[in-house]
Amino acid sequence: MKVVAGALLAVAAVAAAAAVPVDGLATVPAVSAAGVPVGVNLVAGSVAAGPTGEAEVLLDEAVPVEEAIEEVGLAAIAEANPHIEPEVVAELATDPMVHADIEGQLYVVDTGFAAADHAHAGEHHDELAGEHGSAGAMSMPMPMVADVFALHSRPGSQRTIYLDFDGAVYTNTQWSAGIAPSIPVEPYSSDADPQTFSSVERQFIYEVWAAVAEDFAPFDVNVTTKDPGFDALNRSSASDLVFGTVAQIGPKPALMASKCGSGCLGIAYVGSFDIWWGSATFFPAWVFPSTQGSIMTAVVVSHEVGHNLGLGHDGKNSSAYFGGHGDWSPIMGNGDGPIDQFSIGDYTGATNAEDDFAVMGSNGLDVVTDELPNTVAAATAAAPVNLAAGPVSGLVGTRADVDVVKLTLPAGPVTLTASPSAMHPNLDLRLELRAADGGLLASADPASSSWLLRSTGMGASVSTTVSAGTYYAVIDGVGAGSPLGTGYSDYGSVGRFTLRLGRHLLDVTVAGLGTVTSSPAGLSCTATCSVEMPGTGSTVTLTATPVAGQTFTRWTGACTGAGSASTCTVDTSQSRQVAAVFTGTVTPPPTTTVPPPTTTLPPPTTTLPPTTTTRPPTTTVPPTTTTRPPTTTLPPTTTTLPPTTTTLPPTTTTRPPRLVPSAPVGLRATPANAQLVLAWTAPTSTGDAPVTGYQYSLSGGPWITLASSSTGPRSFTGTVGGLVNGTSYRVRVRAVNAAGPGPSSSAVTAVPSTTPSAPTGLSVVAGNRSLSVRFNAAANGGSPVTRYEYSLDNGATWAPRSSTSTSFTVSGLTNGVTYQVRVRAVNARGTGPASVAVAGTPRTTPAAPIVVAVAPGNRSLTVTWQPPASNGGAPITGYQVSTNGGSSWSSVGAVTSATVSGLTNGRSYRVRVRAINAAGAGSSSGSITAAARAAG
Repeated sequence: MKVVAGALLAVAAVAAAAAVPVDGLATVPAVSAAGVPVGVNLVAGSVAAGPTGEAEVLLDEAVPVEEAIEEVGLAAIAEANPHIEPEVVAELATDPMVHADIEGQLYVVDTGFAAADHAHAGEHHDELAGEHGSAGAMSMPMPMVADVFALHSRPGSQRTIYLDFDGAVYTNTQWSAGIAPSIPVEPYSSDADPQTFSSVERQFIYEVWAAVAEDFAPFDVNVTTKDPGFDALNRSSASDLVFGTVAQIGPKPALMASKCGSGCLGIAYVGSFDIWWGSATFFPAWVFPSTQGSIMTAVVVSHEVGHNLGLGHDGKNSSAYFGGHGDWSPIMGNGDGPIDQFSIGDYTGATNAEDDFAVMGSNGLDVVTDELPNTVAAATAAAPVNLAAGPVSGLVGTRADVDVVKLTLPAGPVTLTASPSAMHPNLDLRLELRAADGGLLASADPASSSWLLRSTGMGASVSTTVSAGTYYAVIDGVGAGSPLGTGYSDYGSVGRFTLRLGRHLLDVTVAGLGTVTSSPAGLSCTATCSVEMPGTGSTVTLTATPVAGQTFTRWTGACTGAGSASTCTVDTSQSRQVAAVFTGTVTPPPTTTVPPPTTTLPPPTTTLPPTTTTRPPTTTVPPTTTTRPPTTTLPPTTTTLPPTTTTLPPTTTTRPPRLVPSAPVGLRATPANAQLVLAWTAPTSTGDAPVTGYQYSLSGGPWITLASSSTGPRSFTGTVGGLVNGTSYRVRVRAVNAAGPGPSSSAVTAVPSTTPSAPTGLSVVAGNRSLSVRFNAAANGGSPVTRYEYSLDNGATWAPRSSTSTSFTVSGLTNGVTYQVRVRAVNARGTGPASVAVAGTPRTTPAAPIVVAVAPGNRSLTVTWQPPASNGGAPITGYQVSTNGGSSWSSVGAVTSATVSGLTNGRSYRVRVRAINAAGAGSSSGSITAAARAAG
């Protein structure tokens, strides 16, 4: 299904309530005294009419789209959704979950999750009871739960998926149309205190973020829990390349009840992610966790954001949803299997064979550039990696992506491990170790399965004995079994991985105050710890022990355990992340009588400020200091130091780290024709001397002086030219002062490009009130063509199709009117030149002639008729006469009277007449019965 840009209504502006500036670039919610970020308020903003101007209220209320079509017709609904292909609108009408709002614009109400056709259906357990595994976090370490409102999966990306857990107010959006001026949303809460976020709730937020970030890992999009500000989300024009969407996660607002009933877990507009008029009016994609655990909540988030990105439902046979089979579920279905992936509909009975990644790619998400070679031959030129110094991270971005890492290994036995995300991976790995000549030394592809609703066998390890030298590790995403049975293909087996020496790792985080120990791994953890696990096929048992005054609350991550049970078990077939959550307070006596342990537990220390401020020795120290005679006798010693001091400046001036500027921030690269236009904000520190200029580096190349100019008090821009359109460049910028260059900015990736060329080979075929158009694709100019536009008046006006299809049909035209058709392509750089014009005249077959008379003759009948009222838009070229009621026809030319001979006197004949034009034979006249007879 291809969903493309179209006309929408008002633009809502976002203003962060009590927002706190960060480096002058963005805002984050202020934090209340209870530690809860203040909710973002979406207020009314300016109006930006779409290509078709103001939308029309079509319906009295929001209804399923099938009912809307019955009421106002398919054409009206298609016209209200010009960002969606008309044929796709017709397809969506077959899905009972798709609705139309009062303006006819389409959104999806997901109420079918609880009725999944899957072995795991209905097992969306309450994770506060520890019955279902929680979502995982790519290859990132699990943070302390206090950091969950500042999580980023890909900082610096131009695209954003903002997961909002702390509440908001949405004003003048499509959701509030016909309901109320604004919709207030309470923060997510799983307990009786909605004003603060407990450790349990913060851990839940982390796990949801981690799983969603893994789902979108192949794309250049930042999944974040930190409010990025309005400009980072709203798309203001076709040239605005910084935009995104919001997933609002929390209790269902009462005002949404009319759109999303009691069984609804999520609701989102279709194809709104990259539209460039009024995009903010379609915020947010709603997710209502209710009592669902983090895995199911994350699946719903990715599912609803998938709708924003143009994805339809993955169903099976007559069901709109498919819950999956075996251990696998499609994200756009309604399952929560241990392995959830995007799908291409290659399972038996699939109702939707769209390429999920391609659809999302054509609706605003770009696939991340592959940074590792795909073959051993291509990797030979790479610098070898010494895994003894640390692991290597990578990304399998597509089913065709194979990552090869060149290694230096020491002599002796080695174990090499490739691990996907440690908690809820999409990537099922195959690992190979190859010799310097490419020969296979060892490989591993464990069978994926599940163990107590957790995926197993997604990672891989190989062990062998090698000589010191160069080797190659080959990492590939694979499937399991057949998707036509109970397995899955390698299509959705994508995601981040870590390659390391040794076995899979067990990462443990302690939230609150307590200790986690393990057997047999030998772990003893009070904060964040990591330990190598035993070999595949074994388990590790964890035990949680709270300190006095604390209570063990729950396990999270890929760890079995029910409720507050103090032990849980971890399968070792792949890397795992587990958290132990403790709650409660520490009583003062243990803290005051055991000072050393207190210093290792910062949280309890912060609860005892009175003790610190009332210590008498502290208040008596200053007088002692001021009366110490030795202090007054020191000046002579001080005066003997200047000679030594004077020898220090040369040493000081040779220490650039103290003098150079800090890194520029907020670097952005805007593609242009064979160049990139860079913009950034000055470093927060200029060092010990003013900044004298800036330098840039392309894809790890040399640093080159950049001619830059100021565009504001701290804003700068510069252009890098001489580039190759369509080539991806990784750009960094650094500031220079008298001491030298400072550290570089974060890298951004961009592809220079120009507008597309004119399409060629245009042909037009006339139809009834329509023209079918075909043409050859335009050269994309280095940036993918996002849509084509067409003109019916030789280029005077243009209509957006927002599609990359090179054939389409324009309907609703007037037969007999000649149209001059031209097409042109659009990419991120703008609109290309138009094709040559080709004329087309819609037409249909003529209407029926009117038979005036049938005169009998000797063995003949003479028929006279009037021409049809309509020639169908094309000249009538002749007529045909039938004497057997239309079973067979004889052509008589462009006349209005003809004699049919060779008949039998006395026999009755049923006479009909029809007209012919370029479109074919038209409708026949009514039948008149007559008999041939001899004169007499």
